[in-house]
Order: sequence, then C-alpha cells, then structure tokens
Amino acid sequence: MHVPTGSVSGTTTQDNGKYTIPNLRVGGPYSITFSYLGYKEQVVNNIFLTLGKTAEVNGTLTDSGETLDEIIISSSKNKIFNKDRTGSQTSISAVQLKILPTI
Repeated sequence: MHVPTGSVSGTTTQDNGKYTIPNLRVGGPYSITFSYLGYKEQVVNNIFLTLGKTAEVNGTLTDSGETLDEIIISSSKNKIFNKDRTGSQTSISAVQLKILPTI
C-alpha cells in the first residue's frame, strides 16, 4: 500500500516464491503485507522506491497454528441456471428489434 495515497496493488508469487509488482509510484513510504490462508500475516513498513532501481523486499510466513474448517456451499434450485442453458442469451421483442440501431 502506498501510505500517502492509500492506493493498493497486489500480486501472487511465482512457483519459486519470487514476486513482482510493476508500475508503482516512485518514493513512498510503502507498507507491504505478506499473507496466505493458514499463515500469520507479516507487514513490512517504510519501504521507499527509487526510479530505475529494483527494490527487494523479502517476507517469511509462519504457520498460524489454526485449524481450517470445511466450507459447505449449497444452493436451492435456481430457474435462471440449468443444464439446458450453456451460454449467454438475450431475448429481443419485435418492437425492440425495430428500434435497435443497425449499420
């Protein structure tokens, strides 16, 4: 987060654990938060960026020790979604068809 403006940018890590966040404002201060489900969040404050330089900020996540509960998602029968409708659809009446712009 860019502290003076409150603007927030985000990213996810690559397979090797590295990450990039391009096109950030020069200066700062920035506050960087490392987080992942089931781990304690780590915050690094007072990061300042220099034009043309890469800033390397590393974080280490530790297990939060919390047990994650299962999530159950259920739904009632919905008339809008069904197995016979597999794409988007728009119904246009004859009156609407006459007044729609054409080439």
